[in-house]
Amino acid sequence: MANHGFISRTGITTFAEAANACQITLGFGYDTCTFLSALGLLAGGGLPSGKYSIGGAHARVPNTLGPSLGISKHGFFEVDNSISRQDAYFGDQANFQLARWQRLVNITENYGGQFGIDTFAEERVLLYDEAKATNPRFDAGTRWLAVTTAERVFIPRALPNGTDLNNANFQNVAPFYLNETFSREWFRRPTPYSLANTGTDIAALLAASSELTTPGANEGLGNFVPLGTDISDITPAQATCFLASAVFDNTPGFLSPALVDNYATVQAFLSGAVAPLFAGYRCDLNFAKPGPDAGDSTAGVNETCNTLRNGVYQC
Repeated sequence: MANHGFISRTGITTFAEAANACQITLGFGYDTCTFLSALGLLAGGGLPSGKYSIGGAHARVPNTLGPSLGISKHGFFEVDNSISRQDAYFGDQANFQLARWQRLVNITENYGGQFGIDTFAEERVLLYDEAKATNPRFDAGTRWLAVTTAERVFIPRALPNGTDLNNANFQNVAPFYLNETFSREWFRRPTPYSLANTGTDIAALLAASSELTTPGANEGLGNFVPLGTDISDITPAQATCFLASAVFDNTPGFLSPALVDNYATVQAFLSGAVAPLFAGYRCDLNFAKPGPDAGDSTAGVNETCNTLRNGVYQC
């Protein structure tokens, strides 16, 4: 969106600007875009100013309540099993990985060249099993489930040319990943893509997957500890609530230390800006006061070589 001028090209955006641009560019619904921008702000922005960095920490975002760490900070907006980034354990969760992308492209060849539900059902199981086997700190909790499934259903819904909503092919999707642009003569989808649509697609993606991909975490290789969350027969409404729960239930553990001390401000923002989006789903939303050891001051990665051309950074 920044490359096309729909949000500031400076690398700093605001809650309102990003939510509005998401609707204009992607054709996503107000509820979906507000939710996504709220995640960005909570992930590494300044709540009083509404500003956040689309990369790492930056001085242009006011630190009224402590360091604003940027959305490339691992664990909140960016999680393990990304489509195009490495798991954080391997040391570089911010930079585009061409080999990872190419593997996805190869999988599309099994499904008519389409970046659709069937493609991502195969790809996500492959990455899940790979991470369990190789990443001793693989984190596949509730937030992981929500983010990794949502990002995979967003691609076939956001990136086919708006004149043909059933054609999320390489021509339409590749420029987004390889150059961080839309394809030429691209049109947004004609109907808003809502949170309810997202929940329906997440449920379909989980049902299409060949393996259950149980949420949990590795505590060393060969020691995967499941959370006990049953996703074997998830409904669209439950899938939508997973998105809300990923924010309300897990936010306290990912706040910067300063926001831990100002948790009431975070709670007020969630209750006022996010909770109403899920009012029709009867989600069980809880926000517990963070414990004394909560919070992580590690900033997101700042990029000094950040222009992608055909999957390669230009410095």
